[in-house]
Amino acid sequence: MDAVREPSSEQARRVALSLVLMFFGMLLSHKIVGRLAFSNIAQLASLVTLFSAFPHVLRPRDVGWILLSCGAVIAAALSVYSAYGYEAQPQHAVFFLAAGIYLVAWYRATRTYRLVDITESAVRWTILPILAYVSIHTAVDLAAGDVYTDMGFDDKSHAAVAIGVYAFVALRLWRNAVKLPIAGAFMLLSLLTASRLPLLMVPFFVLAFIVEYRHTRRLADSVWKVYVCHVTVIVGAIGTLVTLVNNWDSFHVFSRVGENANSSSQSSTEAHLLLIQFGIQIKFDNVLNVLLGVTPGGFAGTVYRSGIDISEIPSGGGGASIAAGTAPMHSTHTSIFAEFPLPIFVLYAVLLVWLLVRLVRRRDNVLALGLMGFVAATMFYSSHNEVYFYAILALFIAEASGPAPEADVGPVRGTRIPRRALRGISTPRALAV
Repeated sequence: MDAVREPSSEQARRVALSLVLMFFGMLLSHKIVGRLAFSNIAQLASLVTLFSAFPHVLRPRDVGWILLSCGAVIAAALSVYSAYGYEAQPQHAVFFLAAGIYLVAWYRATRTYRLVDITESAVRWTILPILAYVSIHTAVDLAAGDVYTDMGFDDKSHAAVAIGVYAFVALRLWRNAVKLPIAGAFMLLSLLTASRLPLLMVPFFVLAFIVEYRHTRRLADSVWKVYVCHVTVIVGAIGTLVTLVNNWDSFHVFSRVGENANSSSQSSTEAHLLLIQFGIQIKFDNVLNVLLGVTPGGFAGTVYRSGIDISEIPSGGGGASIAAGTAPMHSTHTSIFAEFPLPIFVLYAVLLVWLLVRLVRRRDNVLALGLMGFVAATMFYSSHNEVYFYAILALFIAEASGPAPEADVGPVRGTRIPRRALRGISTPRALAV
C-alpha cells in the first residue's frame, strides 16, 4: 500500500530537518567519549525531530515487537554469560535500539504520508555541501602525506561506502546533466580512501551512470541541452582519465587487488573471510545462539571465549582485537545474522528484498543498482555500526514507499520540490538546480 496522506507544512519541515541532521551528522564520527560520537548526537536529534513530526507514528504492534526484541536481547545476554562468561556491552544495544526505532518509525511514516518529494528535496540539498566537505578533507589528508583518508568517518572503509553510495544519490536526485560529473567525483573520492569496497560498487555505478546518461539525454527538451549532456560526459571522462594518470600513486586501492596485491592486503582479505567464518560458527555453536544471537557487538568476545580456533588469523589481521573483544566481523549481514535474534535478521533480509522489488517495480533503476552496490559492499564491512548506514536505508525506504513514477514526459523524473519542506532551512540559491 502506497502512502496516501499529505503531511502538513510543519510536518514537512520537521521531516526535512530530521533528514538533514542524519545526513550531515553521519559525517561527524569523531568520538566524544568512549564509543559516543558527534554522529550519535545527530542521530538522536534526528529521531526526536521525526517523532515531533509524527508523535503517534508507531502502532501498538510496533511497540510490542520492539519490546519483544529488547527482551530477546536481554535473554541473549544471559545466555552468552552462562555459556561463555561473556558480559554483554549495553552501549551497543542502546545504539541499535535507537537505530531500530528510527527505521520502524520512518517506515511507518513513509507508508502513511507522501514523503518521497520531501526526502528527495532534503537529501538533494546535502549533495554539494557533502561533496565539498569530503573533497577538502581528502585534500588535507593527501597533502599531509596520509596514505589513507577517512574523510572524517570512523575509518576509510566507512567513508568509502557512504561516499560511494552518494555517487548513486547524486545521479538520481540532481536535476540536470551536471549530476554526471558530480556522481563521478563522489566515486573517485570513494576510491581515494584506498578501501577495496568501492570496487564492488563500481560495476553497479557504471550501469547506473549509463542508465542516467541516456535518461537525461532523452528528456532534454531542446537541442542545446542534448549537446550539453554529451559535452558534460566527454569533459568528465577526460577529466577522470587525466586525474587517474596524473595521480595514480594516490589511488592506493589499485595496489591492493589482483595478483600484485601486497602481502598485507592479502592477509587482510584472508582475515576478513575468517572473521565471517567465525561468525557463522558462533551462531551455530548452540541452539540459543541460533535463536537469540550472541548480543549486539558480542561477536569477538564470545568467539574468543568459545572453543573456536582463532589461531588461523594472520598476524595483524585482528587476533589481538578478538582477544580484546573489540573486533568487528567485517560483514554487516553476517553480523546481524550472528549477533541478533533470528527474527530480527529475517526482518532485515525481508527489508532488503522488499526495497529491491519496490525500486525495480517503480523503475527506479539508479537506486536499485545503488542498493545492490550498497549490499555488496557491506557484505564485507560492518557498516551497521555507523549512522550513515541508517541514513542511507532511510532514503531507500522513502523512495521504495513512493508511488510509481509517471511516464517520462518532461525534463524531470518525479523530483518536484515541495518548497514547504525546506522552509525555515537556509537553502543557498546555488543549490536550487
